[in-house]
Amino acid sequence: IVAKYDDLLPLNRQQKITARDGFVVPRSTQCDWLKAAYSVLYRIPDAMLDDARAHAFCIATDATSAPVRAPGQNINWHMFVLLADRDHVLFRSSREHTSEAVKGLLQGFKGHVLAAAATVFDQLYVTGDIIEVACWFHLRRYFWRGIATEPERAYEALALISQLFEIDRKCRDLPLDEKTQERARRARPILALLDAWVARHRD
Repeated sequence: IVAKYDDLLPLNRQQKITARDGFVVPRSTQCDWLKAAYSVLYRIPDAMLDDARAHAFCIATDATSAPVRAPGQNINWHMFVLLADRDHVLFRSSREHTSEAVKGLLQGFKGHVLAAAATVFDQLYVTGDIIEVACWFHLRRYFWRGIATEPERAYEALALISQLFEIDRKCRDLPLDEKTQERARRARPILALLDAWVARHRD
């Protein structure tokens, strides 16, 4: 189990390794072991998710599609990764990439969510129990696209955002609490300039 999930050795390779060592452990046997392990160990990530929903200040999440083998076909599922503060890293799969799937995943959570600007996350913020934390990398893309039609204004915004990234780089090696405070202190005047820039160009 450790070789598969931590050392990234597929079961067929492990079968070859055991054959080389003179005692073949077939993939079918290894699959049985994994199934037996799951029947006990699934409780750990479930408890981690419960703890994250109950106590995390911020949960960062994103999803990607992944092919899953089914009888006679491959079907696309969606794999969500969740990072809850510094406590838990979790993976959850969903057949659908929908608002309902996301709401079910974070049901009962009250805090901050850092997610992409995908519309599937919008329903999380309707009640006010969850506060959206925007992503500067996703936001920046739209200004890059704006260079083609509004280069002067797009470069102004990109220059301000690049200063935020520079602040982050300079604070990266500080201890977490100190980094949070120092980064906020340095970023505050840049964010004020950006707010003023948005107000000036809102129309």
